[in-house]
Amino acid sequence: MQVTKALLVKFIENKCSREEAEMVYEYLVKHPRALDELLNDEEWESYDFNAAIDKKRSETWFEIIQKQKNTGRVISWKRWLQVAAAAVLLLTGSMFIYRFTKPIPKQASPTVTIIRPAEKAVEPNKKIYINNSDRQVTYTLTDGSVITLFKNSTVKCDQPFTGNKRDLVLHGEALFNVAKDKARPFTVFTRNFSTTALGTVFNITAYDNKKRSGVKLISGKVVVKNLKAKTDPVYMKPGDECFFEVDKQRLELHAVKTVASVNKPVIYHGQGIKETEDVIEFTNAPLQQVINKIESLYHISIHIETKHLENRKFTGTHVKRESPDELLNTIAGLNNLQISKEGTIYLIQYIQ
Repeated sequence: MQVTKALLVKFIENKCSREEAEMVYEYLVKHPRALDELLNDEEWESYDFNAAIDKKRSETWFEIIQKQKNTGRVISWKRWLQVAAAAVLLLTGSMFIYRFTKPIPKQASPTVTIIRPAEKAVEPNKKIYINNSDRQVTYTLTDGSVITLFKNSTVKCDQPFTGNKRDLVLHGEALFNVAKDKARPFTVFTRNFSTTALGTVFNITAYDNKKRSGVKLISGKVVVKNLKAKTDPVYMKPGDECFFEVDKQRLELHAVKTVASVNKPVIYHGQGIKETEDVIEFTNAPLQQVINKIESLYHISIHIETKHLENRKFTGTHVKRESPDELLNTIAGLNNLQISKEGTIYLIQYIQ
């Protein structure tokens, strides 16, 4: 029997008998340009294709195409390669292998599986925030949380967050101002520990090349868990610091004394500000008053444009024995401000 144009049309319409299909198949393997010569582009566009090729044939055709490709010949493959007798499409340098099931009854639809070359899995929702500059960089996440990233630091997380949790991975140092969401805990993972909060402000320092890392809680509540050993979690209050010692593989809590201590009575109680001999607690205090308090406490001068203080407030606990630098850096990080210092004079500017 001769392979004619009519038989080729019958083949691509899936109307051949098994014997006819076998003959056409063998013919096309030997003469890959036969369909180009017998059918033009307009004729190809007029058909609905419903053909099928089994796995063994698909792989055979793939080898044939590869051999022709390696010779440098230009191969002209038409739509029949996509749906009937093809195993491979060469598009923009990528290989798409189309593997079909064995011939199936006409009333059923053919099953097509597309298999791509193995490659590294892509994480479409993952986003990496990087700061390689010398100054702080502020990012706002889709849930409203704000991250102030310090020098040589990165944060990786889903954006937007998925599921019932908000997980992030930190390398370096960052200040987190967490948007409240009781249904989705906010957890920051470092190499050695994790810190979980619902809505709070805290700072984490966790550089991979340092033997000591830790968490400083500014406001709210957090729980810190050791990822290197099975130990009880550490619950922190504002002003507390929790350190992880690499050599000891354990967490150490440095708790701040409470403001309302019997032995340390309140010596100042103004608008949103409580003060003892040891600590100052700011609760939704106007930022201008916070700046004034820091200036009088440490006998320093802070220069900042008034417009950057309007309608801004601050909540947090500060230990007096610490320098004002840490507190001012926290305030700056939360308000997209940049600090420079000359002696006892601090200049705070808005980050453009």
